[in-house]
Amino acid sequence: PVRSSLMGEDRSWVLCVRGKSDKVDNILKWEASASDCERLFYGMSRMDNTTVYIVDIGANIGSCSTLYAAYGFTVVSIEPNEGSAGLLDATIKVNGFCSRVNVVRGAAVADGPKEVTLAEPQGNSGGTRLHRPPLGGFPTNDRVFKATS
Repeated sequence: PVRSSLMGEDRSWVLCVRGKSDKVDNILKWEASASDCERLFYGMSRMDNTTVYIVDIGANIGSCSTLYAAYGFTVVSIEPNEGSAGLLDATIKVNGFCSRVNVVRGAAVADGPKEVTLAEPQGNSGGTRLHRPPLGGFPTNDRVFKATS
């Protein structure tokens, strides 16, 4: 379980992670917390969680999205990677966050509506970025996929 103690309130929830090694998942497994998300949360702690919507762009497996949902916020999670979005969906269902988290799958944010090509470095889903063909045409181990902005 992931644990948090913000605003004097303890919360705990299950986070579904990959079976294979991944940098994002490994950090969450070792720390059992979403410390980077908690730092962002401090700025939101005075907001009314019944009227504020959080947009989590690049939600990955949902460490931030589910933290905010655990504290009562409504979240729109945008995640272009189908594998990560699937784990986020599973986490939402396991924790009963279905009414608080809406996942927008296969979408990315860009400077206008278009199809974009993304690259995910092997073993680091959090390093997904716009794909640029490598110099000299050398192959990489990156997984390349499309998303719509």
